Amino acid sequence: MKKQLTAAILLSMLLGGCGFQSGMNRQVDEDSSSKTIRLSNRHEGNNSNMPEADTNRAGYVRYQRQQVTDQKERTPALNREHLAHVITSLTVQLPNIKDASTLVTDEDALIVYRTGNKNRDESADQVKKTAVSVLPRYYHVYVSDNPEHFQSIANFSRLQTNSRDFDQILNKTIQQMKYSPQGGEISNQEDANGMTNSDRTMRRNAPYGQN
Repeated sequence: MKKQLTAAILLSMLLGGCGFQSGMNRQVDEDSSSKTIRLSNRHEGNNSNMPEADTNRAGYVRYQRQQVTDQKERTPALNREHLAHVITSLTVQLPNIKDASTLVTDEDALIVYRTGNKNRDESADQVKKTAVSVLPRYYHVYVSDNPEHFQSIANFSRLQTNSRDFDQILNKTIQQMKYSPQGGEISNQEDANGMTNSDRTMRRNAPYGQN
């Protein structure tokens, strides 16, 4: 009798556990269809002291349109300093590139480098393509092998993008950099800096301080 009672209790517990797990699985399935899923959240506790582990994972995020339109999930701003770091790190690994610095603004990237390559156009194209491979597609890229421009773009590190005359000084610097080789056209619709005809029109028509 006791054995039968014990067996009944165990069976009840097992069935209850299965029901609970089934409910949990349904909840996960329901949540996964309506919430953002980030694989990087898994096992965070185990990797809190292992930041290098994050670079070995695939990045994955899922959104539904309603999440964005409701502004519950704000679109994250680009980390411009991180972009500049990545571009510069990759640039100095290119053949014949000895030194490089990068400035990233809201839609422009300026890269100055020192090269031992006698074919300046080749180096310019390599540096530019490296930056384009890292940046969002709407960015315009300007390069220069003139060492005087190292200081020119370094001066921007002390300014805010909404500072007085920022855009005017930036545009002047860009025009000076364009005296250096810029490499080939990025595509049939874009010039060597990634500018399209519509981009040029928008910049010409932009209010002062917004171009």
